[in-house]
Amino acid sequence: MSPVYTKEQREQMRKILQPEYAIGCGVITRDEYDKLKDEFFAQSELSVGLILPLILIVLGLKLMPQIGIEGRYWVALCIALVPVSAGLFWVGMERRNKFRLELELLIEGNWQRLQESKKQQSSSTTGGATDKIQSAVAKAIETKAIDKLNVDVNVKS
Repeated sequence: MSPVYTKEQREQMRKILQPEYAIGCGVITRDEYDKLKDEFFAQSELSVGLILPLILIVLGLKLMPQIGIEGRYWVALCIALVPVSAGLFWVGMERRNKFRLELELLIEGNWQRLQESKKQQSSSTTGGATDKIQSAVAKAIETKAIDKLNVDVNVKS
């Protein structure tokens, strides 16, 4: 289940899901992006990129007088070309979608971890000062020296 975002958070997520922006903000590294691109996107480009050369090879086999594929061999070759091209196209689109999904999951996961760590860091900073004050007051109450209590409070955000 995906988290519910406010309008401002959705706008921020729209920006952060752009790979170059996410790399610039330090959400993901260039190496992580290149690894995903090499694993999924390169396979997509290779699969889709093989369709046109395959069609040209079949056409070249028909047009070359030395080979001269005619009749039912030509029809069989054209019929065989259709599922091979469709398969290459399907693999290419599947790998492209897998690349986009994995990239979005990586960026969003890292972004949420960064936001949570910022919240924890800010709460621990203010929480630490509060804990010091509370412990000083508790200690003063225990020793019944409230009138002598001198607390120096420096809260940094």
